[in-house]
Amino acid sequence: MSLKGRLTVLGAVASVLATPRDAIADEIAPQAKRAAFTFDSRIGYGATFTTGQPFLGAGTGLAVGMTLPSRFHFELGALAHLGSAKAAVGPGATFHARYASFLGLAGAGYDWSLARALVLRPSLVAGGILIAGSTQVGTERERDVRPLFLVGPSLACLVRFGRFQAGADASAFFVPARVAAPVATTYALFGFEQ
Repeated sequence: MSLKGRLTVLGAVASVLATPRDAIADEIAPQAKRAAFTFDSRIGYGATFTTGQPFLGAGTGLAVGMTLPSRFHFELGALAHLGSAKAAVGPGATFHARYASFLGLAGAGYDWSLARALVLRPSLVAGGILIAGSTQVGTERERDVRPLFLVGPSLACLVRFGRFQAGADASAFFVPARVAAPVATTYALFGFEQ
């Protein structure tokens, strides 16, 4: 290598070493210094491990979140599940029962970047579930609404492409009012980051 080539390489190395580390980080990822907001739509399934009538089943909903520069992620979500319906006909009487549920959840987690576009997000989620039921025997109908608290871990795996993201989220919930009846949900999610 000629003297001119060596001096060019030496000058480039000296300029990189003389540049403050924060300035290099700002050039590589300037957007990492601000909070990012996420908006997701979700579609999935929920199961209750109980001998009673299922109140989750297929469901859909929305979630909004905020990821801080420190990679901590906070999220709020609202989901509706179709639940289940049962009917029976006997001598002189008919029976019909329908249950559905609505979830309001808040979570806090951390974004681990496994690759440039792949993110793993473990979270702790807590919230409420509102179970709406209707039971009819003959001509008599009874409706009830039961609110329950739930808490548990969640794990999301996201693939990001530009501002958009897609992935899957799975949660396991402990319901203190129904110790022997935990809840599990899994959703496909699609959204974007602002």
